[in-house]
Amino acid sequence: MGGRGSSSGLSNGSGISRVERKICHDEVESAYLFDTDGNVIFSKSDNTKNYVTFSEEQVKQFEDNILTHNHPGGSTFSCEDVSLLAYSKMQEIRATTSKGTFSLRANKDSKSYEGSLAFSEDYSYSIYLRTKHCDGVYEKLLKDYRNFRIDEVEFQKGCDALNSEMAEFRNASVETSWIEIRMQQ
Repeated sequence: MGGRGSSSGLSNGSGISRVERKICHDEVESAYLFDTDGNVIFSKSDNTKNYVTFSEEQVKQFEDNILTHNHPGGSTFSCEDVSLLAYSKMQEIRATTSKGTFSLRANKDSKSYEGSLAFSEDYSYSIYLRTKHCDGVYEKLLKDYRNFRIDEVEFQKGCDALNSEMAEFRNASVETSWIEIRMQQ
């Protein structure tokens, strides 16, 4: 599927791929907005593991540009990532992990962003349904642990399995007429 940076049409030596190699192992999430020539428009980190927030002024700069960010947990796009792509009309959003980079971009044949809004809603709903399933399993694990039916090791193994299940679900390859998600290594 190509090396890091290839999905945006930028060379492997581009600023995007250099930044992704730099941040893919970081323990806090950070984001970089690039123009289509590979120049950094701005970068940001809230020094947290799970999110970066953007001002309204920053989001206005997203249109037709490329946002890359790291996911310390190793998963693909959050519902917020997909919504951000859909509503800001950026060209591409990327999530880099220690195992590779996910790329989500507009299909060049798309005439409008209406399909992206529907995709964003469907993606969010499917993650919600999977999360509800996992929440029930987690509650049972927690109850069994608190009632001494399982020990701490078994509880942790169960939690790790649930996290893996969610990551696999989110990392599954998805294609629609408007958006493609793919993993690059």
